[in-house]
Amino acid sequence: MRINKIIAVLTSVCTLSLGASLAASAAPSANTFHATLTPSKIHVGQTYKITSSHARPSTTYNCVEIVTKGTAYGYSLGSLSNPVSTSSGHVTCKGPYLAFKATVSGKTRHCPQTKADLAAHVKCGIAVSTTDQSSYTSAFFTSVKK
Repeated sequence: MRINKIIAVLTSVCTLSLGASLAASAAPSANTFHATLTPSKIHVGQTYKITSSHARPSTTYNCVEIVTKGTAYGYSLGSLSNPVSTSSGHVTCKGPYLAFKATVSGKTRHCPQTKADLAAHVKCGIAVSTTDQSSYTSAFFTSVKK
């Protein structure tokens, strides 16, 4: 069972990599769908919610916090969840915003961002994707101190 869970997590991470990379570079694609993330300004511990009515119907998605710098990205496995879209294509992912750090292009980046991360135009957000990468989205937020 532990091996199956590890494989599922690794598959989710690989899936989200394409979605995060494309979203970070703002590359248009037929596979992306529009989503709304609230709040747009968030502090650690506050609950975020990303929602869309344009997802593939009755499909399991992977949802994870991301940090991006250009097309490079990092993620927090501690925030991984698996929402399922409705038969009409509505999907919602919500959870508490967790502080994390990840290696992005050989450098440690943080969410919430440090002064160096802000100066380097590092973004924090949420990515939602199917395992087969056929449907994905991401949205970014601004971290604020409480």
